[in-house]
Amino acid sequence: MRTLKELVKDRKTLAWMIIAGLALGVLVFRIAFPQRKAPAVSVSAIRAEKGLPVTILVAESRALDIRRSYYGQVRSARIQEVTAFLREIVDSVRVEVGDRVRAGEILAVLSGGEQAAAAAADRASVEEARKDVERMKVLFREGAVSRAELDQSVVRLKGLEASLSASSSRSARTVVRAKIDGVVTERHAEAGEIAEPGRVLLVVQDTAELEIEVLLPQADRLYIVGGTDVEVPLEDRIVRGSVKRLDPAADPRTGLFRAIIAMPPDRALLPGSTVEARILVKRSLGGVVLPSGIVQREGDESFVYVVSGDVVQRRVVSLGEGADGLIEIRSGLKPGETIVAEGSSALYDGARVWIQEDGPASGEATP
Repeated sequence: MRTLKELVKDRKTLAWMIIAGLALGVLVFRIAFPQRKAPAVSVSAIRAEKGLPVTILVAESRALDIRRSYYGQVRSARIQEVTAFLREIVDSVRVEVGDRVRAGEILAVLSGGEQAAAAAADRASVEEARKDVERMKVLFREGAVSRAELDQSVVRLKGLEASLSASSSRSARTVVRAKIDGVVTERHAEAGEIAEPGRVLLVVQDTAELEIEVLLPQADRLYIVGGTDVEVPLEDRIVRGSVKRLDPAADPRTGLFRAIIAMPPDRALLPGSTVEARILVKRSLGGVVLPSGIVQREGDESFVYVVSGDVVQRRVVSLGEGADGLIEIRSGLKPGETIVAEGSSALYDGARVWIQEDGPASGEATP
């Protein structure tokens, strides 16, 4: 008779044999009867069942700003051109291009030896004339001189004082000072050079008050007035300014009108740099405005696809002005109507559409 241990061992062996037999049976079944894959659904079948995939938007009324771009140079609204008043030798120049200066600060010194000597001589003459007037007053009171002689000495004193004022002014001009707060943008003088009368030695510009000069054609000049809004695009932002003044007459050589645009101070607006100025020339109010890519064109016609239920209607529209990727619809479309935004390349009048809710549609189905 078998022991208990042998019986348990035989049962385990039997169990493993049953499991192996079942696995072998499943394998043979799958080989004999392979699982069939569901047939692939074609794009055309999906379109036939659901329609052409599109995205939509609702037409809305909004204002559209029409701007024209012009290019001009940035400059300071306040500029000091430092010039030589007399023919003098440049003794020293105390600033460099890019230096910030304050009003009253010394920029350059001219030799001014002759002017200083002339002022000193006039000063001595004035002192002598003043003493002479005092002496004449004493003599007049004593009756030694007449009123005419006293008046003559006073007139002489006044003439010498005027001469001293002029020579002192010429001498003071040999010390050249800044009249405004600003930045030195030009330097045309070096120590030892001769400064001729009227020669520009230095240029100082006040960068706290900037402006841009642009030239306008007559067609746009009619729409632009003082205070008109202006956008100046920079690398990372837009700075806003306004038209400060307009020339009433065109330049006879070019036929263009000069416009001056007032700008706020900005680190990126540097005097002498060329920038784009987008001037508002027209603002349309209350019309339907669409992204210009939505409007389709065929020959001389412009049209959009209006959605009604699950079909579209080809609608001819009349276009107005366009700007910044938007275009005004003057007629043919009302606010609140639903139109195809993307996916219109394969559409036709009366086509059935499948409105996509999760993302932009292309011209092809994405099953």
